[in-house]
Amino acid sequence: CEPPRAHRAGQSIAVLSGGAGAIFDLGPGSAMNLFASSVDPLKIDQLFFTHHHFDHMADFGHFVMARWDQGAGAGDSLTVYGPPPLRRITELLFGPEGVYGPDLQARTRHPLSQRIHQLRGGAMPRTLPTLVVHELDEDEAVACDRWTVTTGPARQAPTADVALLMSSCTYMAYANHRMLFEGADFIATRSRLRPEHEYLRHHPEVGRSTYEKHTDGSGVMFSSRRRPILQLRPGADGWNFTPDTDINAFLDHLQLGHDILADEDVHAEGIDALAPYRVIVTGTHPEYWSTRMLDTLEAWLRRGGRLMYLGGNGFYWRVALSDAWPGAVELRRAEDGVRNWQTEPGESYHAFTGEYGGLWRRLGRAPNTLVGVGFAAQGFKRAIGYQRSPESYTSRAAWIFEGVADEEIGTSGLGGGAAGQEVDRYSQTLGSPAHAVILASATEFGPDMTRTKEELQASTVVPSPDPVVRADLVFFETPAGGAVFSVGSISWFGALARNGYDNDIAQITANVVRRFADPLPFALPESGPPEQREAPEPLSQKGGGR
Repeated sequence: CEPPRAHRAGQSIAVLSGGAGAIFDLGPGSAMNLFASSVDPLKIDQLFFTHHHFDHMADFGHFVMARWDQGAGAGDSLTVYGPPPLRRITELLFGPEGVYGPDLQARTRHPLSQRIHQLRGGAMPRTLPTLVVHELDEDEAVACDRWTVTTGPARQAPTADVALLMSSCTYMAYANHRMLFEGADFIATRSRLRPEHEYLRHHPEVGRSTYEKHTDGSGVMFSSRRRPILQLRPGADGWNFTPDTDINAFLDHLQLGHDILADEDVHAEGIDALAPYRVIVTGTHPEYWSTRMLDTLEAWLRRGGRLMYLGGNGFYWRVALSDAWPGAVELRRAEDGVRNWQTEPGESYHAFTGEYGGLWRRLGRAPNTLVGVGFAAQGFKRAIGYQRSPESYTSRAAWIFEGVADEEIGTSGLGGGAAGQEVDRYSQTLGSPAHAVILASATEFGPDMTRTKEELQASTVVPSPDPVVRADLVFFETPAGGAVFSVGSISWFGALARNGYDNDIAQITANVVRRFADPLPFALPESGPPEQREAPEPLSQKGGGR
């Protein structure tokens, strides 16, 4: 539970429909907030408890007693649902020998209490509250007049071997971004906007994202999900959350079963969040990672976890989170990288943690060491397909292409193909494992696809075509029987659903999910030369110009 705060009550959600309503949980202070609101407590005739932690039911007694006492007979009956031992808890609170037993007896028998009850319109004799308790098991459904409530296992109880890791830190960093109408160095402004973005144009009070600046020109370094976020809903934005829901839909289509995790789960719980799962699937753009999140993912991989990195520009910026400010993220854009602003001198250290900010690559932890590829280039006009390598047919990873015959893959999709927007490349110089297999690459991009700033070192003059501008599809094994599969492109998601998931990208992804979910361990290859070497670095990467 969260630490107590003077300005916040505990967990509670009221659902009203027509003349009836239900409450889900009654955390500390929630009953007082309800009574002070416009919600009539007598309209609440059903109460649900998700679980029996005090921060979710501390106001059970307050709500029942106040509703009954003030209702003058109209609040005597209430139906309560929850997991066992709800019946025993209710008896211990409101039974004759319960906590509120003496109070109930006094309010029904004392003459003064009886008189007050009559003045409120109540009839005599005064009756005790009637609580109809239903203890629910997993997968039960409660049918109400206007809705149905279905029970399920608590978050702490994993239900599958596969989990989709939703990039909540990325969602916070981009929350309420204004780039579509204010512009950015990599996004042109648009005149026709969805209602969510049009609202942002006229309502600065909902706050900015970490991609904007304050009025004094300084960068926005803090963002919170505890405010209205207009684009964090399916379809509101073609970036981050909506594409991630497409990956969730694909996993649903496979019917293997999967759970949902968020970045903040990994940060808060560490290895306990990932340990129950054999397979972790990332979203399309897992860009922002705290130190604890990255440490946890590395530890999980060392234990034999199997990671599917289905995006691009991942594991890029270090961010900081704080227990003192839950739901917020801090970002310091230090030194390098694709960024709309940069920190001023002396402002590169996070206030939350004291850690130096910036790119994980510059902090000695390039994403290549973790997932085999790292951010190389970006361009948003058109995505393209991949060309398979000879190793995709003959190597120990050829199983990934079972059911796929074509030499080119992902040649169509939402943006034109499976490789685009922001792409990652294999580089042993940056730490990509030597034993990794490059299964396919996309290189024939348009002129808008340019290498990132951190890929420019001694010279800004680059060859054409640029060997750094590519998306690499990579597989490699890890110790303890694990493995990593990386697609090197944000646009991969856009090719998954073509023809009702009957396409090459869906087939490849399904092959990997199913094999990764299989308990059979992967074996590290015997030592020897790598199966494929990376393309040579251009002169501008090695210190020479053209």
